[in-house]
Amino acid sequence: MTYVYLFFLGLFSGLAAIAQNCPTLVTPGIKVSPVGLPNGQASASFCQGERVQLNALTGATGVSYQWKRDGADIAGATGSTLTVSQAGAYAVTLTQTGNCSGSIGSGVTTISVNQCGSGGLVPILGGQLEDYNAGAETQSYVFLKAVYLTNTASPTKFPSSIKAYVYQKRDNKLVTTVSMGRGSIQDGQFTPLPGACDGDESKIQNVLYFGSINFLASVYNDPDGYYVTTEPVCCREVSDNVAGTGPVVFYMELGDRTRYNLTSSRSTFGSVFGLPARIETCVNQPVQLNSYVTASTNLNNVRYSLVTPSTGDASTPVKDVSWATGYGANRFMESAAPLQIDQSGIITGTPTKVGTFRYGVKAELFQGTFKGFELRRELMLQVKECPAATPPTVVLSAVGKPSEPVTGTICENGSVQLTAKTPLKNVNYQWYLNDKPVNGATDSVLVSRQGGRYTVVVTSELSCPKSASASPVSVTVSPSPTVNLIVGSLSGSLCQGGALTLTAASSAVGATFRWQRDTTTITGATSAVYETNRAGSYVVTVTDGNGCTGRSTPVPVTTNAPPDASILTAENTICSGGRLRLQANTGSNLSYQWIRNGSPVSGAVSVAYDASEAGVYTVIVKAASSCTAISAPKSVSVTSPPTVTITGPVQLCRNATVPLAANASGTSLTYIWLLNGVTIPGATGVNVDAKSGGNYQVKVTDPNQCSATSANWLLTEIDKVNVLIDSIPPFCGTASTPVTLAGTPAGGVFSGNGIVGSQFSPALAGVGAHDVVYTVTGATTCQSGTTNRMIVVRAGPTVNLPDELVIQPGGSVTLPGPASPTYQYSWSPSAGLNMSSVASPMASPDQTTLYRLVVQDSFGCTAQDSVRVVVVTQLYVPDAFTPNGDGQNDVWALRNLTQFKDVEVTILNRWGLVVFQSTGYDRPFDGQGLPMGVYGYVITYDTPKKRLVGSVVLLR
Repeated sequence: MTYVYLFFLGLFSGLAAIAQNCPTLVTPGIKVSPVGLPNGQASASFCQGERVQLNALTGATGVSYQWKRDGADIAGATGSTLTVSQAGAYAVTLTQTGNCSGSIGSGVTTISVNQCGSGGLVPILGGQLEDYNAGAETQSYVFLKAVYLTNTASPTKFPSSIKAYVYQKRDNKLVTTVSMGRGSIQDGQFTPLPGACDGDESKIQNVLYFGSINFLASVYNDPDGYYVTTEPVCCREVSDNVAGTGPVVFYMELGDRTRYNLTSSRSTFGSVFGLPARIETCVNQPVQLNSYVTASTNLNNVRYSLVTPSTGDASTPVKDVSWATGYGANRFMESAAPLQIDQSGIITGTPTKVGTFRYGVKAELFQGTFKGFELRRELMLQVKECPAATPPTVVLSAVGKPSEPVTGTICENGSVQLTAKTPLKNVNYQWYLNDKPVNGATDSVLVSRQGGRYTVVVTSELSCPKSASASPVSVTVSPSPTVNLIVGSLSGSLCQGGALTLTAASSAVGATFRWQRDTTTITGATSAVYETNRAGSYVVTVTDGNGCTGRSTPVPVTTNAPPDASILTAENTICSGGRLRLQANTGSNLSYQWIRNGSPVSGAVSVAYDASEAGVYTVIVKAASSCTAISAPKSVSVTSPPTVTITGPVQLCRNATVPLAANASGTSLTYIWLLNGVTIPGATGVNVDAKSGGNYQVKVTDPNQCSATSANWLLTEIDKVNVLIDSIPPFCGTASTPVTLAGTPAGGVFSGNGIVGSQFSPALAGVGAHDVVYTVTGATTCQSGTTNRMIVVRAGPTVNLPDELVIQPGGSVTLPGPASPTYQYSWSPSAGLNMSSVASPMASPDQTTLYRLVVQDSFGCTAQDSVRVVVVTQLYVPDAFTPNGDGQNDVWALRNLTQFKDVEVTILNRWGLVVFQSTGYDRPFDGQGLPMGVYGYVITYDTPKKRLVGSVVLLR
C-alpha cells in the first residue's frame, strides 16, 4: 500500500521517524493527461506536432524519478511528470533517497504519434467496404460504399474523397483506381447502440464514401478473381489487443465475372453488413455481437470466420495489423473460452478482462462452389467493469494497520490513516480536506496529522458511473494529557499487610492507567491508585478518552519481598461425589492456610488440599520471616454427569448400513457403543455405522470421569421395494394430447423431457426418444427406488406450401408439395389439377382457387396445408426506354395499367432524390432534362396497397 503524507511546520521530528521506517515501494501507475492538467484525461494516440503529459501515480515520498523511452533513460527526465511528443514505449522508475534504498519500475505505456490530415486525428472505430446498389447487374456495375464508424464529434475531420484500388489476385496487378466521394444524404448518420450500463447508450457516426466499378465480363475474367482495397485513412482508435494505431484499410474480393449465374436481375453481386449490434459490454457477462450480412439472391451460401484487420502504407497497400502479445484473429480478447462466430454471423462468448478490443469478421459468399464475393468488417468492443454505483467509504485506522479501527480524534504529534474502500477496480483517487483537493493525494490511502473534514472521490473510466464520492469524515487533534506520581506513607509492616500507595494525579477526562515496574507492565494495575510491597522503579502512563497518553517521571520504591503463593493445579471441575486435589507451590520453611469463599478451611494447612465443594479457593503462604502472600483465586465448580441420546433412522435395509449419532452434553467426551448390551469392537466415536437390527446404546464419559448411558434405540431390518412404469405407445407428432403416466408403487415423482406433474406432453418433449424416470422416495433407502422407460414421439410428415401462387388467365403452375416415397397425397378440390394424388400436380384453374393438401406417412401420421392459386392480370414494367424523339420507345410505358386502381409512380436518381412522381400515371415519364443512367422506381396500386420496386435504364 502506498501512503500519502501531509506534513506541516513544526513536525520535523515526525518526518525523520517516518523516513527511517523505509516503507515498501508499490508499483507506480502512469496516467496520460493534457499538458499542465494532471487530473484531466488524454488519448495515448495523437497527431504529429501535438503533446501529452505522462504523470507518475504514486503516493510515495522521499523518492527520485527516472523516465525511460523504449527501455533507455531519457536525459534530464527526473520529475514526477514528463511531456512527450514522440511515439514509443514509456516507463518510470522510482528510487528511494536518504537512509532508505530500493527502487521499483512501472508498467509500459505505449504512445502513438500519427500523420494526420488537415482535420486532425480521425479516430476510426471500424467499418467496411461493400456492394450496396440493387439492379447492378443490368450494367455490370459494382457500386462501392465505404463505411467508416467514428465517434459523434469526428465526421467533419474525414477527407472529402478517398481512392479504392482493384487488384488481380493472381499477381497483385492493379486493374483500375476508383475515386469515392463522401455521401451528401446518408453521411454522418447518428446510430445509437446499447451501452454497457443499463439505461445508457453508446453513440457512433457513419461516414460514407461512394464509387462504382464497371464489372464487365470482358475485363474481369481472371479465374483467381480480384480484390479491392481503400487507401489508408489514419487513424485506428487505440485498443488493447492491436499494437499501435496506424491507418485503416478496408478489403473486399470479387470473383470471375464470367462465372456469375445471375439468378436474379435485381440484386447486388455482393452484399452489405447490417448495423453493429453493440460496441460496449460488461466484463464477465455473456455478449452477442451480430455481424451478419444481407446477401445477394445471386449468392446462396455465406461462410463466416474471424480475420485480422487490415492496414497499409506507401510500400504495402494492404497487410495485416500487428496483434499485441497473446492476441490473434481467433483470440481477440480474454474470455473463459475464445469468442466464436457461428455460420449465421453471430459472435458469442463471455469477456473476462476490462479493456478495448478490436476484431475482424470475414463473410465469404458462394454460388454453389463458386466464391463470388468476400466482405470484411473491422469493429471494436469496449469491455467495462460495470460495478454498481456504490460510493466509496472512508475507514479510519492506525497507520499501517488498516484492520485496527480508530476514532476521528488523533493525539498531538500523532497521525491517522484514512483508507478508501470501493468495489470499483482500476480507479483514480483524489482526497479532499475541507472541500479542497489535497495536492498529490491520489492513492487509496492517506496518512494525516491535520484535523479537518476529509472525503475522497474515485474515478474509473470503465465503470458505471465513472465517479463516486465518499461521505465526509472529521478528524480532530487532541492535546496530550499530563500526569504526576504521588507517593503515600507506609502503613504497618510491609510483610504483614503494610503497603506503599502510589497515586497518579491527572486532569485527563475518562482516563485509564497503566503501571510499570522496572519498565515491565504490571498486569491488572489499571486504576489511579496502586499499592505495592515490591521494590522497583515505578512509572504510570495515563490515557484519556481520546486515546492520547502522558507519562510520569519514574519513582523508586524499596520493600521486603514476600514469598510466592500460587495454586498449581490446572483442573477446576469436580465430578459430583468426587474430589479435586489443589496443590500449592513448595519452598523452604513455608506454612499454608487454604481459603474457600474468603473463609479459612478448618484443618487445611498442608501444601495440598482435596476439595469436594464448589467455591473460590486461595492459599495463604507464610515464610519463616512471617511475610505472607496470598495466591490468585481459583474457581472450582461441581459438574453434573453428562446426558446422551441417540438419533438416526429406526429402520435398516437388509444387508445395508445406516449411521447412528450420539447427541451428548459436555466436551472432550469418550464414547463406547453397545448392541444388545454387548460392546461393539472399535465403536468409540460420536457416530457408528449400524449393520444389523437390534437395541443400540452409547456410553459417554467426560474428563471428570462422569459417565452416562443412553436409552435403547431399536433398529428394525426391512426389505427393498420394486419400482415400475406402465408402457406408453408411440406418439404421432408433437400436437398429440398429453397422457397420464402410471407408476408403482404409487406416490412417486416422474421426471424427464415433456413431464408436467404425472403427465407426458409431446409438445414439450419434442420429436425423438425420451427417457422418462419414475422415482419413489420412502422413509428409508429400501423404501425408495427409480426406474425408467423410453417414450417415442415421431416427427410425422411436414407440409409447407406458399400462401399464394399467381398465374395469368389460361396459365398453369406446379403446386410444390413435399416429395417422399413413403407419403400418400390427397389434393382437393381436384378441379383444374392434372392429378390429385401426387406430390406436385399441375394446376390450371379458370379462377382463383384454394387447394388443400393432406399428406400421410408410413406410420399413419398426417399433416396438411393449403395454397391459393390467384388468377390475375399483372402490371408490365419495362427495363429501359429511349427518349430520343424517334417515335420509338420515347416514354416509359406501363402496360395493363387500366386493370389497376390508385396507381402512384415515384422515380429516384442514384442519390435517392425524387425526379418524377405521378398519381394515376396519366402522363408517362419521358426523362426530359435528365442524364442517361439507372433510375430507381417505386409503384403502388390497388387497395390494400401493393408495391413494385426496381430500376429502369434511361438511354439516348
